Amino acid sequence: SIERVRSSQPQQPKEIPFGSIPSELVSKQPSFTTAELHEAVAKRMQDADGEFAQRLKEACASTEIVRVGTWKGQDLLSIQSRASLEMLSEPVRASIKALRAFDEQGALHVLSNHQDACRHLLAKWFQCPSPLDRRVIFTDAEEDASKLNQLIHDRLVRAGMLGSAAWLTFVTDSGVEQRIEVAEGERIRFIRAIRMSGIRTGSMATVTSIDGERITVVLDGGQTMVFQLSGQYRITYGYARVGHAGQSPTSIDHAFCLVGSLQLLEMMRHVIACRPSDFQVFASRTDLGNWAMNLIRNQGDQSEARQTDIDAQLECRAKSVTRV
Repeated sequence: SIERVRSSQPQQPKEIPFGSIPSELVSKQPSFTTAELHEAVAKRMQDADGEFAQRLKEACASTEIVRVGTWKGQDLLSIQSRASLEMLSEPVRASIKALRAFDEQGALHVLSNHQDACRHLLAKWFQCPSPLDRRVIFTDAEEDASKLNQLIHDRLVRAGMLGSAAWLTFVTDSGVEQRIEVAEGERIRFIRAIRMSGIRTGSMATVTSIDGERITVVLDGGQTMVFQLSGQYRITYGYARVGHAGQSPTSIDHAFCLVGSLQLLEMMRHVIACRPSDFQVFASRTDLGNWAMNLIRNQGDQSEARQTDIDAQLECRAKSVTRV
């Protein structure tokens, strides 16, 4: 049996609206300099010729950069004029427009630090009225996904929202024995394909019953599967997952995205394929500031250029997102 304990209500972190960050706090966060931005523009101009090069030169001549490295008081790129926007490559402009669209729809939550962003996301996730299999958390780091999964499992147990539990033991690829507690009603994800059962890596399922050494699960596709606790079935909790790992959920209502500084757009592109009706993004000031720097410094990356059309879809998705 599982011991039930009363959970205290933690104080919710304060969300920081754009434009309200004190300058003394912003100044402590990393940001790229005006010189670095102009260096990126110069590199862009070297690769251009003809009419396009002339337009770039005109843009540089008419640009006024007031606080490069901030945006609406935030650690983001400050676009002060249309000319300065023209200085940037199309993928960079599309990415910034997409993020701004999420903010305008109230779907972007910026917190003071990464820990507060995680706490705020969890608070929103537990307030969600949809069933567990209709809401998913996406992260761009496996460490974040693992921590969020454990926190959610523990809280569901304390709240009495899960049934009978059992421990499943398996050996990882590195030879380390790992144990995970699963309970009836639990959402799980298979981290290793099972060819004989037709289960692919990333397949999602819900535990429906635990009877002695037997666990019965129903895959999201409707297939019922029974396996032994002593078997080598490698699973993890299915509440949070890395945004680009394995299969996308076939159908979800609510997507909660915890973004870092490197894979923000890549992860969000993955999420739009799930077509959630509610799409919320959670981040810290520092993560967004670092993301802006990386975006500018890598704006000549051709792999990013090929994603421009997807970024346009992302912006469109942000504008059409519904608030719950």
